[in-house]
Amino acid sequence: MTITLHTWSTTDKPALMALCNAVDRTFLSDRMPYPYTEADADWWLGMVAEKDGKEGIWRSIWSDGELVGSISVERKAEVDKAVGEIGYMILTPFWTQGIGTEAVRQVCGIAFRELALDRIVGQVFPEHVASGRVLEKNGFRQEGTIAGKVIKSGMARDVKMYRKDPSGPAFTHHYIEAGNGFPLILLHGNGEDLNYFEHQMQPLAAHFRVIALDTRGHGKSPRGEAPFCIRQFADDLLAFMDRRGIQKAHLLGFSDGGNIAMVFALAHPERVGKLILNGANLDASGVKRSVQIPIEIGYRIAKLFARRSPEARRNAEMLGLMVNDPNVRPEELSRIQAPTLVIAGTRDMIKEAHTRLIARSIPGAQLVILEGDHFVANRHPGAFNEAVIRFLSPSSGEISLA
Repeated sequence: MTITLHTWSTTDKPALMALCNAVDRTFLSDRMPYPYTEADADWWLGMVAEKDGKEGIWRSIWSDGELVGSISVERKAEVDKAVGEIGYMILTPFWTQGIGTEAVRQVCGIAFRELALDRIVGQVFPEHVASGRVLEKNGFRQEGTIAGKVIKSGMARDVKMYRKDPSGPAFTHHYIEAGNGFPLILLHGNGEDLNYFEHQMQPLAAHFRVIALDTRGHGKSPRGEAPFCIRQFADDLLAFMDRRGIQKAHLLGFSDGGNIAMVFALAHPERVGKLILNGANLDASGVKRSVQIPIEIGYRIAKLFARRSPEARRNAEMLGLMVNDPNVRPEELSRIQAPTLVIAGTRDMIKEAHTRLIARSIPGAQLVILEGDHFVANRHPGAFNEAVIRFLSPSSGEISLA
């Protein structure tokens, strides 16, 4: 599933009217007219065109190419101009699919960046538990409840007040670097750290400027307050490259690191030179059941104790990456523009058919199956490094080891 936010335009008027007339209004404020007319849409789209990027951020929410909702962060007036207020609505058939969580994550990043806000606040009716959880997953914390703050259907209603502070500047990756030349960024797997690439650093540094990162919440990189998911890790990678003036880099990702690299290449094709996906997967179905079933059981157990135990919460987050992420559809891979090498082991925990599906779905991708298991880079570095260097070489040709 791919969730994207688009800027509203005048050509969206029919879709906007259909959305506003179809959406469930149970937990929305009364300020949106009903029925929602062409005049209402004209006024609102004109307002958005005038104020977007200055007084607020207004975006349509799309899931796999279908308009499913709307989201905004509006700057508050007068003394609160450094504060934005978030609001969103999603069509009922698309509830409970993680769309709201991802849309909130994206719009908060845009709003903090473009509006220079000190904080973003949100109001939630106490009975709308799911909406509160969406905000909490995105680093919002409840500050209190205000009695009778909102008039809804002629009645004064209580609301829970939430707040999110900017978290981007507080997060920095721990990383190591060696060599000179074109940048090559190494991304490790779930629960590991940059030391996974101990057998790659020096051999690859003879050819490239090699940078190995500890992903958010792994190794020596802090957890921070941002969501713990593959798409956030891809956003972190973009921020890392921006801070260090890296306009373009080769990406080599292992396991979840491969998933980060894949999602990054889809979102920022202009920032990727060549792409190497080692042991990546599109979703949980790509993992052999003998491996995936214990992961899912462990995830459910950890979630039960997550509120009472920091260790259980951390385990739930880590295992959740392998249960809930990255959810990329095979047809999306056709948008990857970078030359790509897909690598797996003969006894990999990723199903071979799934690995071949990934390679087949990326235009022009090359596939290498090496003797070994999921950790082939670490346990058979000679063959792995040879395949990588050959692929990254300016004169690389077709590789056929599969």
